Amino acid sequence: IIGNPGSGKSLLLQQVAIAAAGGHHPFNGTYLDRPLSTLIVDLENPEERVEAGTRPLRDAALEARAWEEENCHLWHERQGIDLTRRRHQNDLEAVVRDCQPDLVVIGPLYRLTSKAIQTDDEAAPVLAALDTIRDRGCALLLEAHAGHGLGKGAVRDLRPRGSSALMGWPEFGYGMRNLD
Repeated sequence: IIGNPGSGKSLLLQQVAIAAAGGHHPFNGTYLDRPLSTLIVDLENPEERVEAGTRPLRDAALEARAWEEENCHLWHERQGIDLTRRRHQNDLEAVVRDCQPDLVVIGPLYRLTSKAIQTDDEAAPVLAALDTIRDRGCALLLEAHAGHGLGKGAVRDLRPRGSSALMGWPEFGYGMRNLD
């Protein structure tokens, strides 16, 4: 999911994770065969904001079906992690291993490394670390910020900014644009 800062990317992905953990399809409201184990890896927002943003959906899940808090895990690292460093890769892998999620929501992309991801060589270790998560059999939803538009008042391009490897890596992507 790519969009401008403040367009609702984090909240949307958090709500998808909460709905799935509550046993609900996140978009059509039907019941899933079973509640999914989910992991939200928030690397940007204050923990209080994540809790406040997801509380209404957690409450709705509790009313509609038995809500089990252990289905939805939150790993909060507001300062980000650096997936080019083995220690941070190990930390993320340990959280995923401990939670055994069906779905991981993570982002934003720029907080997954300490530097810009401008080249394929810079993208490779980050994408490899994310692939290790997917190799565990879970779905991965990733949040990224749109690059700046060119010129005054320009519309931002809803493609991953940086290395072209970022455009070829996901199976699909969606862009979110503020409606002003």
